[in-house]
Amino acid sequence: MLRCCRICGVLSMSNNLKYQKGKWYHVQEDGSLKPVDYDKEVEEYYKKWRDNYGN
Repeated sequence: MLRCCRICGVLSMSNNLKYQKGKWYHVQEDGSLKPVDYDKEVEEYYKKWRDNYGN
């Protein structure tokens, strides 16, 4: 499944996402749903980007 972040344009593949009732969720191993924390994920992506491409 493709996922795009509106803030930074991140596009990634993930098989553990589900869109339900207007929101994205991570599907846990037990099948439960955990809401996506966009701020946290954007911050983690930025840190990885900065480590790889520097600044």
